[in-house]
Amino acid sequence: MASEPSVRQPARWSEIWGWAMFDFANSSYTTVIVTVAFGVYFTRLVAPPGRGDSLWGWAIAIGNLIVLLLSPIVGAVADDSGRKKLFLFFTYATCVGGTALLYFATPGRVGLALALFILSFVGFSFGENLAGAFLPEISTPANIGKISGLGWGLGYFGGLGSLLLVQPLLAGDFAASNLSNLRLAWVVTAAFFMVAALPTFLFLKERAPRGSEPALQYVRDGFRRLADTARSVRHFSEIARFLGVYFLYYAGLTSVVAFAGIYAANTLGFTFKELVFLFIL
Repeated sequence: MASEPSVRQPARWSEIWGWAMFDFANSSYTTVIVTVAFGVYFTRLVAPPGRGDSLWGWAIAIGNLIVLLLSPIVGAVADDSGRKKLFLFFTYATCVGGTALLYFATPGRVGLALALFILSFVGFSFGENLAGAFLPEISTPANIGKISGLGWGLGYFGGLGSLLLVQPLLAGDFAASNLSNLRLAWVVTAAFFMVAALPTFLFLKERAPRGSEPALQYVRDGFRRLADTARSVRHFSEIARFLGVYFLYYAGLTSVVAFAGIYAANTLGFTFKELVFLFIL
């Protein structure tokens, strides 16, 4: 019987670049929407006075909880069905669409703003996980760190590039007089993500064999794999402890990222220009 081709063979440069471009693209979302701009816009102009911070925190928490609960199932189904790239495209479209629709999150429309933000945040987070799942397939043990670092590094340039792109729209600061420009900034951010991620879907290959089972069967198998993992976790106590500590660490990091811009603008009184300078530093 012929052996299956190894997925550990080095990928072509075009495929590696296409994979790394997803990090470049989705950093526009974390930079403009989560960290620097939309959070400040929401707390200042959309949410009721005095409730912006708590509502924003709840939105981040709910988004992370959805991802935490569903990621093992989504990952298992994507792996078993051989459709990681299709799942990645769906999460990408969800984040891009949800971000663009933030245009309609005008002052007072708190429920709509929170629903669209959570939708886009969940799409972004699932996309991060699915994109990361391709890394072992396009690398070898000798270059996995280099390829991972390429994606991570490009992400910083993507964040800076998207921020510079929306800077003219945000230059009028987070005020009602600048509302029309602020709303357009979310659409521009979505367009940046949409266009910059196209190389990922053009060049990244799906190496896993395509499954032929009904969709519901993959969902059942996903739950079964999750249950098996839970039962066997006692045999891997070091991994369990590591994941527990990492979860707490990541929760703190997410909080800092989500509230950095809000704290700087609303508590320390930073102007938008100072926020941009802070992020660049």
